[in-house]
Amino acid sequence: PRRSKIPWWITYLCWDKPVFVLEFKMVEKAKDAEAALEAALAQMRDRGYAEKYINREKPVHLIAMVCGREDQKLLDVRAETTGNRD
Repeated sequence: PRRSKIPWWITYLCWDKPVFVLEFKMVEKAKDAEAALEAALAQMRDRGYAEKYINREKPVHLIAMVCGREDQKLLDVRAETTGNRD
């Protein structure tokens, strides 16, 4: 049988909760953060990261985070929600 990369206990604990899908990007300069956020959200949409959770009737939050290599801190965050928003 095929094994899931997600441990069974995480799936079990989170089944009735909203889902948060995170994508982290690293940029050299803070001025590149905006483009990196857009790229991260586009990657999550294009690769269908949320698709396997949509039928659970709970919201799926796609969260993009950008960190600066030079600044060594979180520069910006952007999120969008898909699925049921009850």
